[in-house]
Amino acid sequence: MKQKILALAVLAALGLGEATSAMAGSTAGTVTLAGTAVVSCTITSPVVDFGAALPSGKGNQSKTFTIDVNCSNGAPWVITASNAPTAVTVGADATSNTAVIMNSAGDSYINGGAINGTGNAAAQTTTLLMKLNGPTAAGIAGAGVISASVPISVTY
Repeated sequence: MKQKILALAVLAALGLGEATSAMAGSTAGTVTLAGTAVVSCTITSPVVDFGAALPSGKGNQSKTFTIDVNCSNGAPWVITASNAPTAVTVGADATSNTAVIMNSAGDSYINGGAINGTGNAAAQTTTLLMKLNGPTAAGIAGAGVISASVPISVTY
């Protein structure tokens, strides 16, 4: 019995036994987290090809096209394009024709944020409409290669 009491006394003195009055108290603290959550988006930059036989002077033209929006999971996005027409060069005529990007039905500009979504870390395809307008209702002015860079962006 004496040996058992002696063994318990040694364990208690070494702090290897149960909690005893030798523990003076406790304290608490916090762990601080740090880092940066990254949200990203990309869009395609398609070529809207009106073809080789676009009729000059035969009315304004339009063509649907698609872009892919690829955003991080949960990232809200909005496609925007200016409703101000972009100058389009047709052959030697660099000032008379214009282009705008509209919704796929062609009934509204997309600068108001009407085309939007939430990222899912995969490409999400959206159909839009490119309208190529001549200086009058008669249609496209000039003849030759068509070229323009119409701005479009994704805000996220």
